[in-house]
Amino acid sequence: MYEEFIRQTATHTNLPVVAVDYRLAPETPFPGGVEDSYEVYKWLLQHGAEHSISTKKIVLMGDSAGGYIIGSTTVRAIMDGIRIPDACFFLYTWSCKFGNNNSHKRFANDKIIPSAMMTHFARVVSEGLEQTQRDGYSVHDAPDSVIKKFPRCKFYVGDRDPLLDDTMQLHLKFQKANVDTTLLISPGYCHGYLMIPIESDVMKKAKKHIKLSISDVMS
Repeated sequence: MYEEFIRQTATHTNLPVVAVDYRLAPETPFPGGVEDSYEVYKWLLQHGAEHSISTKKIVLMGDSAGGYIIGSTTVRAIMDGIRIPDACFFLYTWSCKFGNNNSHKRFANDKIIPSAMMTHFARVVSEGLEQTQRDGYSVHDAPDSVIKKFPRCKFYVGDRDPLLDDTMQLHLKFQKANVDTTLLISPGYCHGYLMIPIESDVMKKAKKHIKLSISDVMS
């Protein structure tokens, strides 16, 4: 599912793409995935050049819970005082909570993440989510003093996605903190639409926007 999108991103931008095979809950309690992502990010900064991977500029990208992960990875980088990425791309990002906004209820019958699945996921990560909030690196709960240090951010979501409100709320949080942020809402699409192999004009537009935005960051 992700391999084709990753391959297209690498091909269309002519850039190396590092995909993090992070540990999943419940086998590895959340926030194991956040920890893995942060460790890979630090490794890349230190050792990327040894593997012919230029780290002159770095873009983080994540979809769904992966959006939470890249956001929290960036928060940790800010808190630890290390170099932050040059941009963050959030694809229909999730707050890792369920039932706290209208789109969860409006699109409860989403074919990719119906409400029963979201309830299960939220329950699985609930204890670890509280840990990230206590430790201060939950991107959705980070104070403006941290958020304002974020690099430019791009948000993508379909207007029939249960995570529409999660995505819009985080975009607005960044906007309020004067972060350079843009939001592209694709009409008629549900969760995960950018990973679907059959492409429509709307999907091509979103992917083209991602390609051009990455190229702009890297130039």
